Amino acid sequence: MSTPDATALIGQRISVRGATEVLPGRIDRALLDVVGASAGASLQASGLWVIPGIVDAHTHLAWHAFEASEREDDRERVIDATAASLLATLRTGVTQVRDAGGYDREVAAAIAARDVPAPLVRRSGVLIGAEHAGRGAGHLAGVVAETAASGASWIKIVATGGLSSPSEAVLNPVFTRDQLLEVGVAARAAGVRIMAHAWGGPSIEWLVEAGVTSIEHGIHLTAQQAALLAANDVVFVPTIAIYRQTAESGRDGRVPAVIGDRAARAADAHAAAVLFAREAGVRIALGTDAGTPDQHGANLDELVALIDVGLTPTEALEAATIVGAELLREPGEGAVGRDLVLLSVDPLRGDLTADRVVAVVQDGVLVHERFDSLRSLSDRPSTTGP
Repeated sequence: MSTPDATALIGQRISVRGATEVLPGRIDRALLDVVGASAGASLQASGLWVIPGIVDAHTHLAWHAFEASEREDDRERVIDATAASLLATLRTGVTQVRDAGGYDREVAAAIAARDVPAPLVRRSGVLIGAEHAGRGAGHLAGVVAETAASGASWIKIVATGGLSSPSEAVLNPVFTRDQLLEVGVAARAAGVRIMAHAWGGPSIEWLVEAGVTSIEHGIHLTAQQAALLAANDVVFVPTIAIYRQTAESGRDGRVPAVIGDRAARAADAHAAAVLFAREAGVRIALGTDAGTPDQHGANLDELVALIDVGLTPTEALEAATIVGAELLREPGEGAVGRDLVLLSVDPLRGDLTADRVVAVVQDGVLVHERFDSLRSLSDRPSTTGP
């Protein structure tokens, strides 16, 4: 069968023959036909590999909005930049994301109006941080209720310092135990879940007690805390690569040296935290913490980083696909479509980068393809060996 122009199928609902055996996460050589349900055309995908859609459980697709004024022309540039971030993310095989701040209701509405190709976005609302501490009883519950009313499905709370904090103070709690418990009660009442920025310290235990769903970063997570996460089925989203990149930026002067130094120390400590989590049986999900145009589309750097700190390639792929999808799935929601990524390299053996992504299927629809790759591979004999 000759291979048609793949662009004719972009946006069409398709079926992927033989895909049922890979959807649970089995990574294998894909000998599949991608068939256009309406056009009756097919893309010969023999010789490719297939994995479930990749999930970025911690990103910032519209953080540039924080630097823009409220003038309409600036707002349009913000939307343009966000649309570009979404497309770059989708082209790297990411079909779902959880935005951890910046992608507000107005941005979401503007993007929806443009109908641009994009991953499915699960968004949090306003970051609940130091400016919300010490505001009196009921304040935090009110912020949670307002955030849920805005349509956000997640609450993002900043429970410790980060790169902007002095190293000796970074583990100091931003909120008291009682305040975190207040957030937990309010989140359950509003039907939203909590993702928590926490580098370590006593806030970890308090967050677990409050009913948090995921811990973000966890630079100084201890073995005891990892066991606590595992016992309470709290997911760990370490965001490793961003600290390595920031440390490098500090060395070449792109960020202040003090920030680069803090990032370098965080990167050095991070591997132990991830291994504590792995050994305790904590579910680990991939998150990039991407927030600049050059970072969106480099999401697979985090997959490499997870392997570098000690996860096996299979464990890293599970973190990037199955675990992330389970984390983002809303309570009572079934499986999110049929998201697949076709690759030109064995993901367990090759260097998995964005240019290895041949096609992306999102909720049964072909949303991205590299036709030259599909065409050249379709002419090769089918093989099943490694």
